[in-house]
Amino acid sequence: MLRAYARAAERLYPYRRRFALVTVVGFVALFLAMLSKSKAAVNVLGVAAGPVVFLPWGIYLLCVWFHPVHGIVSKTSFGRLSQLARSLKKVLLAAFLAAYMTFALIGLPMFSIWSHAATCAALRLFSVERCTDLTTRWSGP
Repeated sequence: MLRAYARAAERLYPYRRRFALVTVVGFVALFLAMLSKSKAAVNVLGVAAGPVVFLPWGIYLLCVWFHPVHGIVSKTSFGRLSQLARSLKKVLLAAFLAAYMTFALIGLPMFSIWSHAATCAALRLFSVERCTDLTTRWSGP
């Protein structure tokens, strides 16, 4: 797994700044959508935030951490740690990055969809007929 990460990092390293820029632009777009009055834009960008914002950031981390020469996980980056400690740290960083990327691709969109469905179910409990607009508020009897 570490060799695959190193190969991918070596291939993508020249584009690392672009991945960081896509992340920043995605955060700005999400922030502007939250400030807008369009709840549909917030819902769509909320579902897309995982792949659009967090996936490029994960690729940026892959480039910065696992590049064979410039990466922080390179052979000389851990100083005086023993070989076992260095190997363990590399494996833990690789496992974290794999979990992060999986959560960005699958977890965040599913959480956004599930939270919308949960909000709709809660609104139906209070006899709100329509659930397409999340701005609908229950005003009581």
